[in-house]
Amino acid sequence: MRQYFIILIGILLLIPKLSSIVCKYGSLTSRAKKTYNLNCGEDVKYCIKLYGYLHDYRIISLKSFYWETFYYCDYKNECKENGIKRVKNERFTASKYCCNNDYCNFGYKNKYQRILILFFILIMYLYYV
Repeated sequence: MRQYFIILIGILLLIPKLSSIVCKYGSLTSRAKKTYNLNCGEDVKYCIKLYGYLHDYRIISLKSFYWETFYYCDYKNECKENGIKRVKNERFTASKYCCNNDYCNFGYKNKYQRILILFFILIMYLYYV
């Protein structure tokens, strides 16, 4: 019983929330400027996550298409996937994330949540040993 419980908590620690995305508002200006004109909704900021590497202010990607992923933010400021749009372009690949704050947090909402879970595992382990 103890082993199954510890395994379950370990899985919860290792699997981050899939609904939130790391993104930085106001990414580098590049030839991906046409990705900046998505209307995310009223009073919603957005950020762009660029894939590939930067060369002469261009985003170079090994893929032969341009991939744009649309997200909206819920009431907890978490980015939720709203749809995917692929456009062919040989120069860059970028993804846009809509946020109503400057940064969207990836994984755990609270930075202390992982510490609390680890502490809980330790208490349960000491209790059953």
